[in-house]
Amino acid sequence: MKHILLLEDDSDVSSVLTRLLEEDNYYVSVSTRAADAIEMLARVKVDLLVSDVLVIGGTAFAAVAAANQREVPYFLITGSLEHMAEFEANGEFHLAKPFKLAEFLGAVRDRIGRADDEAEVERAASSRPPPRRAF
Repeated sequence: MKHILLLEDDSDVSSVLTRLLEEDNYYVSVSTRAADAIEMLARVKVDLLVSDVLVIGGTAFAAVAAANQREVPYFLITGSLEHMAEFEANGEFHLAKPFKLAEFLGAVRDRIGRADDEAEVERAASSRPPPRRAF
């Protein structure tokens, strides 16, 4: 079962998203603070970080940096027009609030699937025998 860390400080939003993800067979941990999410990323295997940009105690960017260090895929959700424009300019994947639940679930599946595909390619490359030398 894939483990998703949801960094969201709105309890209504996190409740709906948690229920949706659990119904789709994901294990979900919820954090309302970036510092707590960073701690969890350091001690528990997480397959995907889904984070609101503005959370209690600041922004999610430190949690995103921690996810990047551990090669954990992520995507951001935000209602901030300023952040949406910034993400689009940088080519970063995000969902704008409000979003459709099917769109959210599709993004989760896509991000987890893409990470699985990349890991499979890496495993296959590392399991190949070294090239033969011609004499």
